Amino acid sequence: MNIRKPLTIKNLYKYVNDYDIFRFYCPGFEDVGKKFKSPFRSERKPSAVIYATSSGNLRFNDFVLPTMDSIEFVSYYFSLSFVEALKKIALDFKVSGLFVVDWGDTPLSTINPVRYNKTIQHATDTIIQIRYRKWQQYDIDYWNSFGITLETLKLFDVYPIDYFWINDNRIKAEKYAYSYNYYWEDNIYRRKIYQPFSENLKWVSNGGKIVQVEGVLTKKGKLLIITKGLKDVMCLYEMGYIAIAPTTEKTLPSKLYIDKQKERFKKIILFLDNDETGIQMSKKHSLDTTIPYILIPQEYECKDISDFVKKYGIEEGKKLLKSLKLNYD
Repeated sequence: MNIRKPLTIKNLYKYVNDYDIFRFYCPGFEDVGKKFKSPFRSERKPSAVIYATSSGNLRFNDFVLPTMDSIEFVSYYFSLSFVEALKKIALDFKVSGLFVVDWGDTPLSTINPVRYNKTIQHATDTIIQIRYRKWQQYDIDYWNSFGITLETLKLFDVYPIDYFWINDNRIKAEKYAYSYNYYWEDNIYRRKIYQPFSENLKWVSNGGKIVQVEGVLTKKGKLLIITKGLKDVMCLYEMGYIAIAPTTEKTLPSKLYIDKQKERFKKIILFLDNDETGIQMSKKHSLDTTIPYILIPQEYECKDISDFVKKYGIEEGKKLLKSLKLNYD
């Protein structure tokens, strides 16, 4: 008698791998490191690529959306929850009968997919270059709406731009366009392009392993907040708090880095977005690291602290942060 296993990522990956999933679901994908047209928008020149990480896992990147692993891709492409994406993969690859889950009336099978044994080649790192422009009053007004001053923007190395290049492709920046400048890593300068009102290219990043704002951290402190992005970091700074942000909220800095921060700061708190992804990641990261998390209460209808300040003002933001932080005193 076969004992079926719970449907988890770990168990699913015993029967199907990243390459199988991307080849099955991602239109245009032919091989690792080879560019193809993004399935999420119309484009004349291919920009998307599925590349291999240093650990050998595959990720989708089209330099517009956040990078995605194979299951996240299926979730986003078909507008499914994470669990629904797992179910779809198990059904489509005909391994659903191996798992304990309610499959409804769908016929089950235990046929395994063909394996992929080719050696994975790493894709070339993306180089992002920029051309600065002068600060305009509309730039200052935009950032001031979140309580962020020009002095803070300069401190955190954020500047307006009028052009940027993704490798050799020149792109005219939109009216509101900014470069978050990070630092050199593996002979590549890491930065993020942020165009807040863009419909097609809101941000582009080659963030690598960087931790945003690491270079501005104090040597020691009472509290360190790990939040989602640099805008929230700067907003928190304006209210007197020290914060950092990983390249994405789905991936925290390494355990070694977190352990070092625990030596530098008396307390660390996670403060991610109050949306489905942010809540899921808050719970996951808290379990993985034993770091407590806080969220903006639902009644405020704001997903992050910068949105809260824009809606309610910086003084109300200070009051909110004090009440949330005190839950862990």
